[in-house]
Amino acid sequence: MTGPAIPPTERLPAVNHCIYCGADGVPLTDEHIIPRGLNGTILLPKSTCKGHQELTSGIELALQKKGMFLHPRLLLGMRSYNKKRQPTHIKIEFIAADNRTFKKNVPVQEAASVLVMPMFLQSRVMTVDQPLPQTNALEIQAIDSAPVGREMRSFLQRHRAIGLRGRQTIDINSFLRYLCKIAYGSHFVTRGKIAREESPALSLLLGDRQDFGNWVGCVPLEEPMQLSTDWHQVSIADMETKTGVPCAVVRVSLFNFLVPCTYTVVTHCHDYRAMVTG
Repeated sequence: MTGPAIPPTERLPAVNHCIYCGADGVPLTDEHIIPRGLNGTILLPKSTCKGHQELTSGIELALQKKGMFLHPRLLLGMRSYNKKRQPTHIKIEFIAADNRTFKKNVPVQEAASVLVMPMFLQSRVMTVDQPLPQTNALEIQAIDSAPVGREMRSFLQRHRAIGLRGRQTIDINSFLRYLCKIAYGSHFVTRGKIAREESPALSLLLGDRQDFGNWVGCVPLEEPMQLSTDWHQVSIADMETKTGVPCAVVRVSLFNFLVPCTYTVVTHCHDYRAMVTG
């Protein structure tokens, strides 16, 4: 299986200050809005200070180099800064017809695996009256998944197996901050800078707060979701909270040609901190 064609990189005008803290007059690096490791192609030059480049890179690496996106990235041939250092084989545990299990190191070009995406409830700010609870609790309502790599049935037959066994650990905190990074960067590119005290997404990304469930969620299950022909889709819309407060919400669909799961992140909401108790 291969993904859609990767469009050319779109290099935007240089920002010349850090989009996360506002620092200027310091060394600045370029920032991909969707990480390059997920085939992101929108590049924001001179937009991140060293400290925040290390923070965002750490979040990306936690998912892309050893986390939930490792095998999908390898099997889909997604971009890497150093292809020569990428694994050539992945360890797969098979289930035989008699229910015993056995493991093999399978070449990446011949392997199959599964992309797993958590689906959250709607963010509480859209469904709950104020004040919002000061809680780190986040509810997962479902898991979406899709096979990647070789066609699964023929892959299993080739290895004389009836299934795969695996344990997928999802680093939820890193994944949520990953979504916040994409959402905040997308908002910055389309609408400009947001004051830190007015951006839940930025505060969550930087670790100032942990109440992700108040500001990050998924679109309702009853809302029609469709696959696209793109790697990912990102859009922004003006909305209102449950109590009528205007806000900006960025929708993020990752691997949208495989799974129709759309995440929502509140990127701008005036005086949002006052909406939370505690």
